[in-house]
Amino acid sequence: MQEMGVPEASLGGHAFHTYKLKTSASANSESVEFCFHHNVCGRRSYCEGTLDAVEWLRKKIHDLGLGDRSTASANKKVFNMIDVISSPARPL
Repeated sequence: MQEMGVPEASLGGHAFHTYKLKTSASANSESVEFCFHHNVCGRRSYCEGTLDAVEWLRKKIHDLGLGDRSTASANKKVFNMIDVISSPARPL
C-alpha cells in the first residue's frame, strides 16, 4: 500500500501500475530511464468503460446486420477493445 501509494479507501478496487523502459548501460555510456504511471482509484471508470464497449458492440452488430440469429453462425465476427477505442464512432 505505501510503496505504490494506494489510498486505503481504494484498497478494494484500484489499478496502480508503473512501466519502466531503461537503456542498458555500458561502461562507456549513460543510461536513460522512462517511467509511465497508470493509477486508478475505484472501479467506476472500469464499469463505465465496459458499458461504453457494450453500447459500441450493440451498435456495431446492428450496423453490420449481424443481429439475425438465423444467420448468426455464418456471420461470426470477433471484436476486441482495440476495435472499440480506434473506432471514430466511439462513445465519449
